[in-house]
Amino acid sequence: MKSKIFIFTFFIISLAVGLSVFFKGDEPGSKKQSLTLFPEIVSDGKLNVSFTKELSDYVAENVAFHDKAVSVNAYIANKLFKTSTEPQVIIGKNDTLYFKETVNDYLSVNGLSDRELFNICDALSQIKRYCDRSCVKFAFTVAPNKNTLYPDDMPKRYIKSGVSNLEKLTPMLKNSEVNYIDLCEVFSKLDENCYYKTDTHWNQKGAIAAYEAIMGDLFGEGGYLSFKDVALTEKSEHRGDLGEMLYPGFDFTETEYTAAYDFNYKTFGSFKSADDIIIRTGNEKGNGSLLMFRDSFGIALFPFMAENFKSTYYTRQAPVDLTLIKSTNCDTLIFETVERNLKNILLYAPVLGAERILPSKTLDCKAKFEAREQGELLHIYGEVEDELKAEQKIFVRVLDGNGNSVYYNTIGAFGGSEKENYSENCFSAYISASELPQNYKIQIVTGG
Repeated sequence: MKSKIFIFTFFIISLAVGLSVFFKGDEPGSKKQSLTLFPEIVSDGKLNVSFTKELSDYVAENVAFHDKAVSVNAYIANKLFKTSTEPQVIIGKNDTLYFKETVNDYLSVNGLSDRELFNICDALSQIKRYCDRSCVKFAFTVAPNKNTLYPDDMPKRYIKSGVSNLEKLTPMLKNSEVNYIDLCEVFSKLDENCYYKTDTHWNQKGAIAAYEAIMGDLFGEGGYLSFKDVALTEKSEHRGDLGEMLYPGFDFTETEYTAAYDFNYKTFGSFKSADDIIIRTGNEKGNGSLLMFRDSFGIALFPFMAENFKSTYYTRQAPVDLTLIKSTNCDTLIFETVERNLKNILLYAPVLGAERILPSKTLDCKAKFEAREQGELLHIYGEVEDELKAEQKIFVRVLDGNGNSVYYNTIGAFGGSEKENYSENCFSAYISASELPQNYKIQIVTGG
């Protein structure tokens, strides 16, 4: 019976959408001449091979109430069959929406190899040591996928098994020198859901919990501006990114909590929103200077960070560029990324001066590499073609005219521009050009 109702309803919607093509009136402010024209099947005596695409564009631009029709169709499919009409959105229990790109993490399939996990941990360790040499506090954190924290509302057909990338990486980071803030542990101690139902991200409560964990670890209790006791005002006006994808024509909102706090920070430059690529702020009442590498989870964190520090440089550019430490004169660096994008640490090699190192043993290897000048640095990157063990290191050996050698550490990440060429044996190193001798030669070797 439900199937017949759905088919009938869908037929009525489709009929209404079809008729609207021919009876569409002018909308206020619309310009007829800017709309796509109905495509020709035959053009200049030849079959128009782009007819299908042009027809799709025509319908998208000319169908009245197109978004609403799509949304009605999605709503009916959801309520009758718990089926999503949007490929990137998973409909869970209790009207909870999940992002399709998090499924592999949830199911622990197509995960990172042992070597890739080692490379991530090693890269973050090198960033930590670089910050230490620059007298800068450093913290790394991962924003968990929503279904990592709240799996109970995932559909039953998704059966969680195995160990995820984050579950494997967490103990490695905790046993390393990296100052890692485990937000899975933080959120597991909270009594309520701190992510939006119709969004991939944490809500204001979740953002404050993450902020408190990061800042408390870096500065200790009383060493930063705390928001844990600030009252939250309740509003029903948040439109989640997943809800908007599924129901583009509906004003689909859920409860949003906002900190009842009179913020004092100021933004500099052409600030549009907390999702700008680069944001600079200042607050005379703040302390210290922050450089923060972040993704979309940093949007909700932004006002709290900006209020605490005297100055902030907030960026979601890739790769992570540690040369900004000098230009921003920061004393604190925070690196945040979402769980589903952990591999991006390997796809976009961090920019930082390579460490000089004296390996206990080196092995010759077959490798292909390139060397390019980048400002005051020489970027050496490529791939070892030999099979490597999970924790085997790759080094750049620089020889002078007399055969003397200096070794530099590399990061096991991709340094090129065509990401399809990435492999787990990639490496990248930035060496100060002023350190290089005349008539130098470069060799790639591995650790024993």
